[in-house]
Amino acid sequence: MFSSLKTKIIFFIALILVATAAGVMYFTHRDVGNAMSRAEEASAKNVLRLVELNILGGYKKLLTDRVESMAHRKRGLKSQAGVALSVSEQFATLARKRLVSKKFAQQSWLDWLRSLSSVEEQLLFVFDNKGVIIAHPDPSLQSVSIATIHDMKGRSIAKSMTASVLAPDGDFALFDWDKPEEEAGRKKLGYFVPVQEWKWTIAAVVDISDIEAEAQRKIEEIIKVLEETFAKIQVAESGSVFMFNGEREMLIPPRAQEELDYRSTNNASTGNLLLDDLMVAAESGDNSMSFVVSVGGSNRVMEAYVRHFKALDWYIAVAVPVEEIQLPAKTLVTRQIFIMSLIFLGSLIVAYLLVTRISHPLNLLASYARELPTSDFTSEEEESSPIDNLSAKYKDEVGRLAESFLFMRAELRKNVRKLMETTAAKERIESELQIAHDIQMGIIPKLFPPFPQRDEFELYAILKPAKEVGGDFYDFFFIDNHHLCFVVGDVSGKGVPASLFMAVSKTLIKMEATRAIPPEELMNRVNRNLSMDNPSLMFVTLFFGMLNVHTGELEYCLGGHDPPYIIRSSGDIERLPLTGGVVLGVDEDFHYESRKTVIHKGETIFLYTDGVTEAMNPEDQLFTDQRLEKALARWKEKDAMTIINSVRQTVRNFSEGTPQSDDITMLALKFYG
Repeated sequence: MFSSLKTKIIFFIALILVATAAGVMYFTHRDVGNAMSRAEEASAKNVLRLVELNILGGYKKLLTDRVESMAHRKRGLKSQAGVALSVSEQFATLARKRLVSKKFAQQSWLDWLRSLSSVEEQLLFVFDNKGVIIAHPDPSLQSVSIATIHDMKGRSIAKSMTASVLAPDGDFALFDWDKPEEEAGRKKLGYFVPVQEWKWTIAAVVDISDIEAEAQRKIEEIIKVLEETFAKIQVAESGSVFMFNGEREMLIPPRAQEELDYRSTNNASTGNLLLDDLMVAAESGDNSMSFVVSVGGSNRVMEAYVRHFKALDWYIAVAVPVEEIQLPAKTLVTRQIFIMSLIFLGSLIVAYLLVTRISHPLNLLASYARELPTSDFTSEEEESSPIDNLSAKYKDEVGRLAESFLFMRAELRKNVRKLMETTAAKERIESELQIAHDIQMGIIPKLFPPFPQRDEFELYAILKPAKEVGGDFYDFFFIDNHHLCFVVGDVSGKGVPASLFMAVSKTLIKMEATRAIPPEELMNRVNRNLSMDNPSLMFVTLFFGMLNVHTGELEYCLGGHDPPYIIRSSGDIERLPLTGGVVLGVDEDFHYESRKTVIHKGETIFLYTDGVTEAMNPEDQLFTDQRLEKALARWKEKDAMTIINSVRQTVRNFSEGTPQSDDITMLALKFYG
């Protein structure tokens, strides 16, 4: 029955007409009789609104005064805590300059804090990360835990206000903390600021019970003014206005209290306490309800309108007897039935003709949409279709829909061709990048052990580019029978430019090294060659070392590179001293200097690029030199391959799947002599 759009539209038009006719007849029948009821309702709601505005005005004044008082107290607390924090920083500075010990500085500051007297009932104390008071003007509170104290938001003061949790600018909290000599329920306002260097918290606290008492006094004044206002309000003949709170206490009783006690009266229609039903009505959002009460032995039907002022938890209600509201009932149902019948028949005829005109082109468009996926968009010639003339024939939404189909067909043809071209270009670029990767990896030595006939040392290295090609490189080679040269470099940037600059740098280094010149002279020559023709301003950080494999003497030079680590035979992890060199390719006149050291039997030198220490985890934390040193210390007794593979796995575990952002290069040489 509803398989076609035509049937559905005609059915729903008929349904809407029937529903509209029924609704019009029903509401017309009801509205004439309810005209007076609505007028009375509007009057009652206006009364409630005026009362609510009166309360709101008084409450805003109360709130403004309270906010100003609290702001004044907060400024005082921040000022007092700021002085204490400033003094703590002065003591901490003395400790950092080693003028006094840290313990002496801490104790001196705490003694100063204990000596302070309260100002305007403000007091200062300090507690540690466990919530234990370590300084308080009252000696009886020394070493007392505040773990049981919670603020008005339910937060534990000991947990949420510790130095490890607080922001540097501190936080405020409102809580109860009664001393034995004070009255119960006295609220305190506290400002908590961290002493970051010592992991302590400064607490500045003030009693605000006087603010609460003043607020209560002003609330009582508001009630007194409202009571005078309610006595002057007239609602119908015997209607009344009254107010009660969430505890069902009658704040302002109705004028007819002698006739009906609302505090103990039940709603005869529900059996509930009347005030409970009024509260439910106020919370429901309707704000009105009918109830039945017994007055003088007979039941009286009442209509009530109620509002809830949430800020003070007050309920304002207006109750009016239904019998006092005139309900004239006039009906026009017969005339409306005749008019609606004519409209219904005429609308169905027009709807049938209109839907028939629309459904035919829509069927053509639906058929074309089903055939569209089978079209050949790669052909040069466009095929004709039954929808080509629809846009010219229909100038309405159907015509625009047909134009959209034709536009979509043209765009699909265009996008398919672009996609084919883009895919071909992408495959070509990926192929070229793979070839570049293979070429780059081909110029890096990868055969280990590299010198099987030499037993004076063991050497292993890896290079993991962040992209298909990168700028990191390493190399090692003998320049004579006794001297092994090894180098690790990191070119600025990534990708193809960095890989080309890396190839040039590596070639220059090896070419100059064959001249058997000292490392500092090699660095000077390579730097001049890279700097003279460098329009792209690229540079390379470099470590070059020359090791006598018989004596263990190492002569090296650094060019802006992180100094390597030496794992000493004693187990200590230490860095090679810097040589003061800058990156290569920037200043052709810079003069590099080399240094010498001795690598003893069983010791290992570990070289790396910053891709190791700057590897990041999902929380954007760096791996850092400290973690690298710990990893080296853990594997210090292992061979070169194990050390490098273990460090690489440690970096992987730290990164937790985070994509590699920089090239990673490591080289380890273990010397046996």
